Amino acid sequence: LSLSGLQIDLLDNANKSKGIFIQQIGNSNHLNANTKSISSSINLFQYGNDNEINLNINAVSIKETVVQKGNEHIFFDISLKKTLSHTANVLQVGKNQRLYWQGANSLSEKMFISMKGNNQTILIRNIK
Repeated sequence: LSLSGLQIDLLDNANKSKGIFIQQIGNSNHLNANTKSISSSINLFQYGNDNEINLNINAVSIKETVVQKGNEHIFFDISLKKTLSHTANVLQVGKNQRLYWQGANSLSEKMFISMKGNNQTILIRNIK
């Protein structure tokens, strides 16, 4: 994953059967990860100030990468109903980007959400 010259090597984390990699650079960044899985590769990066990530995921397999670059970003990923697979790829660049993601399905597993700019909100509901 490359972000404006910033190289993030995810290969080191891909070999782990269950893991969360967190990198926070800045002030007042918050992260809460409640996950239940058999295998997972979760990579969370916060570069800036006052960013927030909240994960509450129940799936057999979880693959998730979230990059927040800038200030005051919010990402909520809530999937309480157990699924076979949960995949999320999110990039937030700028200021005050808000993404609320609920549930998972075959369409959402193929999505890459890229939010660039200021003061935007996206709500994704995958309800069966």
